[in-house]
Amino acid sequence: MLVSNHKRLVNDCYPAEHSPQPDSNSLSRLTYYCSTRPHKLNKVTAYLLAFARVQALPQSLSASLSPHRHSKPGLLCTIQLFQAILHTCQPHLPLFLHDLLSFIAIALGLGLDHPDPGPPGIIGQGWVGRDPDIALRAVELFISTVNAMGPTSLLDEELARAHLFLLAKFSSIAMVTPSAASLSQPLNFARTLTVIALGETVRSTGLYSSSQYNKQIKLLVPGLLAAILPNASDRPAGVMLQTISDLGLDPSVSPENDLSPEELTTTFNTLGTKLLNNLRRPTIISPETDLIKYSLTALNYLLATPAAAHAQYNATISAVLAHANPLPPTWLAQVLACWSVPKYRPLLVDALLPHPSLLAPLLEYKQLGPLNVLKTLKSLVNHIIASTEPIEPLIAAIGALASRPYYDFQSRDIVAHLLQHATKATKPDPILRALQLVINQEPSPEVLLDAFADALPSFHPSPELERVLRIYVNKIGPIEYRSRPLARFIISLSTQDSWLELVVNKRWLELLLAFQPSKNSWNKIAINWSLDPTIDRLESISSSELIQSLTKLNSTELKKLLTNSNSLITTVRRHSSVPTVRHTRYTLQSPSISELKDSIKTSTTTHSTASIKRKKRNKLHTQELLDELKLIVGSSAPRLVVVPPYGP
Repeated sequence: MLVSNHKRLVNDCYPAEHSPQPDSNSLSRLTYYCSTRPHKLNKVTAYLLAFARVQALPQSLSASLSPHRHSKPGLLCTIQLFQAILHTCQPHLPLFLHDLLSFIAIALGLGLDHPDPGPPGIIGQGWVGRDPDIALRAVELFISTVNAMGPTSLLDEELARAHLFLLAKFSSIAMVTPSAASLSQPLNFARTLTVIALGETVRSTGLYSSSQYNKQIKLLVPGLLAAILPNASDRPAGVMLQTISDLGLDPSVSPENDLSPEELTTTFNTLGTKLLNNLRRPTIISPETDLIKYSLTALNYLLATPAAAHAQYNATISAVLAHANPLPPTWLAQVLACWSVPKYRPLLVDALLPHPSLLAPLLEYKQLGPLNVLKTLKSLVNHIIASTEPIEPLIAAIGALASRPYYDFQSRDIVAHLLQHATKATKPDPILRALQLVINQEPSPEVLLDAFADALPSFHPSPELERVLRIYVNKIGPIEYRSRPLARFIISLSTQDSWLELVVNKRWLELLLAFQPSKNSWNKIAINWSLDPTIDRLESISSSELIQSLTKLNSTELKKLLTNSNSLITTVRRHSSVPTVRHTRYTLQSPSISELKDSIKTSTTTHSTASIKRKKRNKLHTQELLDELKLIVGSSAPRLVVVPPYGP
């Protein structure tokens, strides 16, 4: 009977004795035949696949016909034949990849119509699904296959479907995790094998050049994350994070100790080799912590590899966020930032917008890299406006964004942007709360003056904005009193009727007196102040306090102020003419003239010799100052004392 060459070569590889090792000479002839005749490869692998289907059948263990080609020894021999062909004919992998993936599924007991599903945690069905030797060799063949894949290996839909089927099965087994109390117990054999298969897929270069990257990553990430994910019943988050910290793998503790890409690759390879070697030797038992370490390293490699493209990185982050909800947000955000490729770290901000609890810890990460601050701020504000969920994390994220300086006058731009959006928003309260956080973090409030002066005319007074402005006004120090932006800010507030209730107070009066506005500005302020028929706005400002504020100025400044304050004098005189009647809330009292003299004396004696000479040169004497002051704060200036009103 004539037998074709490829069948004869395959038959000769199976030894006559009951041995799992193929005949070495026959194997050499078979691999040479395949390498020199690639068009025959699919015939060789199809013939081997037919053998494997018979070898994996349940009755093959008791078959009396050709025992060396059935049951466990025959299947182990077939695995080695496929391994040798893959090694020799790797450039022609697409020609036999479908048969190779089908054989791996058969060797693992997957896809077989068997009534016994087996216990949970095993890879497949039937006796092959329970045999550790066959499972180990089959997974090793799978690892060799994924390492041999190239950019075009999975273009065929049927090939891609077969590969994704194996990944889905591996991931489902890897997700069967033990309780936290079992972390020191021996590993489950099948789960360890599948996690290694997923990890080696991550390490293969073919993954990052594959057209099926997005589909593969959705299957890889859940299986790798499962080893570190806590749950409410038997894996508390505190225990899992403490275990990770004890292993020295917590980047949130020491983010500056990142591994270089070369060190990470070496560590990844070492851990995988160690786990596989321990599985080959049943006497060596690996604990669950070894698998946790391997899974974390695989995730680190997945995020840190420079081979991933922009779109692939986004797909990876999306897959991680879809399954990492049980992890504490602060820890997860720092891990993602620390492990990600530096050039892709700013992309995390957009990816985490649907997960606002992660944004603040991410933006506080010191090595986040270059960031478009205003673009990020715009995204955060838009989410605040459109969000129907709690927005406190988004407000905290804006505060975190402002806490790290990326460029000069960043706070001014952020405040201007927030004020602009607050004027247009129907509910500005959340934006104003974010604005309050930014102001509290700005050590130099003078850089914000322009932003406030430009935006305030567009605002309608509100309690929220008043709180923000009070915080800001109280932060302004004397060193900024005479700055040009402060002038615009003072005029912007003081010349608007709607803001008078806010600005007419002791602190604001001190700012006005120290700033010395021009005559025109004083007139605007005074006219607006005089519009109110009552003096309720002057609450808590006594004449002595006014005198103390005036005496802080030197003679030249005081003369300039008094020269430009005709309207202010008129306003004070008008207020002083209000009689004390029963329905008035205040009793008016005048300061004594001795108080004025003492104040002027204190002011003049503290000046230096140069100041005295300057006063003489300007022919401004103490008596003249006293006469001018008496016009403002003499018998006509009220001292306000709060008394209970009469009647309801």
